Amino acid sequence: MSPTVKSAILSFALLSGVAVCAHAQSNNIAALPPSTPATPAPQGVVVAPSAMYVGPNPGKNWSAQERQVQPVRSSEAYVGPALTTTDKGTDSD
Repeated sequence: MSPTVKSAILSFALLSGVAVCAHAQSNNIAALPPSTPATPAPQGVVVAPSAMYVGPNPGKNWSAQERQVQPVRSSEAYVGPALTTTDKGTDSD
């Protein structure tokens, strides 16, 4: 069978398959218009709060609390790292 005829037959089969699938989906109930309006939601319903989550509370510390034993000292003005004789701007690599 020549490649042109084989290609034409496979193309026709593919197109007919797509047409059958499209026709099968058009009879779906979702494609139909609604027959009656939707039922409105009940008004005045109060939603109860959910129960307490079992587990760690977000934002709460559950580990041991440590107290500060020394006052915090302010640091001197930061001037940067001190240059040694090996750091004079030469790259050793």
